[in-house]
Amino acid sequence: MMVYWKEGKMVEKRISKDPLKDFLPEGFLKTHRDVSQVTVTSFETPLGPMLCASDEEGIYLLDFINPQKLACELFSLSKALKRSLVRGETTITTQVKQELEIYFKGESFLFKTPCHVRGTPFQRKVWETLQKIPVGETWSYLDLAQSIGYPTAYRAVAQANRTNPFVILVPCHR
Repeated sequence: MMVYWKEGKMVEKRISKDPLKDFLPEGFLKTHRDVSQVTVTSFETPLGPMLCASDEEGIYLLDFINPQKLACELFSLSKALKRSLVRGETTITTQVKQELEIYFKGESFLFKTPCHVRGTPFQRKVWETLQKIPVGETWSYLDLAQSIGYPTAYRAVAQANRTNPFVILVPCHR
């Protein structure tokens, strides 16, 4: 069961084992794959269903599925990359699922899955710094801003944090 807000009302929707099918228009994702395409898959985690967009070299997007923004998120990704999206799995998807399983068991907080990091130099600096925060330690946006040399840019740090395309792999505060 997934609960979300739509047009000011709470909506409860029973989802199948395939949230992509539940929330995307018919025909949105292609069913055959070639090397110029990005592969999209969804899978369950203890915190809810996640979406992963990848190719054989790395991940473009790893996020929890939000029914209200899923189609827009994938359309924006396809447009930015100038590549079509296809449903399926890659070796990268398999790797990140295994790493997340270990993470959710509390056995490791280290991720080796390669990511295609796209963003402004400022966003990239914020995301790199987030990964350096020791496990179990929490930093405020101000702490992050100061650590990257922009002590007054805590709002910009918050915005960069919000647009992080690699949920869990790049922690939000630790």
